[in-house]
Amino acid sequence: MNDQLYNLLVRSFDAVLDEIDYAQLEQALSEPENKVEYDRLVALRKMIKGTAASAFKPFFVQRLLQRLASAHEEFRRWLFQDFRRVALVGGIIALLLACYNVSKHDSISLEAVFAQPEYTLEQVLRLEVPFE
Repeated sequence: MNDQLYNLLVRSFDAVLDEIDYAQLEQALSEPENKVEYDRLVALRKMIKGTAASAFKPFFVQRLLQRLASAHEEFRRWLFQDFRRVALVGGIIALLLACYNVSKHDSISLEAVFAQPEYTLEQVLRLEVPFE
């Protein structure tokens, strides 16, 4: 059975064929090889129809959507809880580093907190610092 005939056969199950396609299908089904293929496809479709309805319990779609929403909500809750922990630890580490930097310098200033050297106004105006 060629591809064109097979597609015509499959299309005949789900759609109404026009007269030319129907005549072509009838002529093809007169051959025993094609008739066996047709019977095999009919049996397969009956088997699939019989099992598809009993495979899913009622309200399958609603249960699936509810489970997906629940999983999304659990992920969000987990993410926010872990982010709070990471933010808290990060804040403590930043505070400890700032205290360490201030203890290494002689003054308490923003430059000391960030361990940056203190520039004079003359250095900044002459733009000496960025080119060092």
